[in-house]
Amino acid sequence: MAKARKPIILDVDTGYETVQIRDHGEIIGEFKFNPADSNIATRYKDVAEHFAKMQINEDAGDAEQTEEITKICNEIKEQFDYLFSRKVSDGIFMACGPLSVTSDGELYFTYILEKIGGIIDVVLDKRNAEKMKRVQKAVGEYADAPTLAPLA
Repeated sequence: MAKARKPIILDVDTGYETVQIRDHGEIIGEFKFNPADSNIATRYKDVAEHFAKMQINEDAGDAEQTEEITKICNEIKEQFDYLFSRKVSDGIFMACGPLSVTSDGELYFTYILEKIGGIIDVVLDKRNAEKMKRVQKAVGEYADAPTLAPLA
């Protein structure tokens, strides 16, 4: 029998952040995500478009409306999991359902989505600025290099 090999382990710090959702200082949810994920902006756009198309049938009876609301809540949770490419909906909606209304009258899931968009923007701007500094430093070595005359 062949001896089992140990896996090769590659540790990397991708920049995952832990986000705590608080209500008057009390933690009501928590999740982790990488705001600098190169694909998150595309997924964010997809999710926003999906939510823009969602509708609730207000003419349905109570039983049908309850069923429809449950279906929509599950769909919202699936979209959040898609956005972050991992199961985050349990942490985000742990204490408050997606269609709950905040004290400002906004739907809970749209409020969270908007705030997440802000976090993504801030982190991407910061990391892009750091990346540009590294590029400028690397390119700076060649700033005084002679240029070739165009062939004419």
